[in-house]
Amino acid sequence: MTTATAIPTVEVTGTYVLDPETEDLIWGDQLEEGMVVLIEDAVICRTDSHGGLKKRWETVKWCQVTSLRRQGDSIRFIGVYDDGAKAARRYHQDYAWFVKKPR
Repeated sequence: MTTATAIPTVEVTGTYVLDPETEDLIWGDQLEEGMVVLIEDAVICRTDSHGGLKKRWETVKWCQVTSLRRQGDSIRFIGVYDDGAKAARRYHQDYAWFVKKPR
């Protein structure tokens, strides 16, 4: 039996290297309700054109996928963060995502 995966509280800056024991890498069209994810593309999502951190906190924190919807090549979901905050997320299905493996 697997238990719910905890949402990590750390912010991720720059490039992230996954831990193969506890994480996997999937494409957006493989996302499922309840997964705990972090978008893989650090260049687009965690830095601005000058190499500094973006103010968009939702791309530097792990979140749980809820209300997942697919429309054409887009995926949309509500990301729920470790502190209970929520943000609407929308990406092309070709983006890759780090995902926490169920325990």
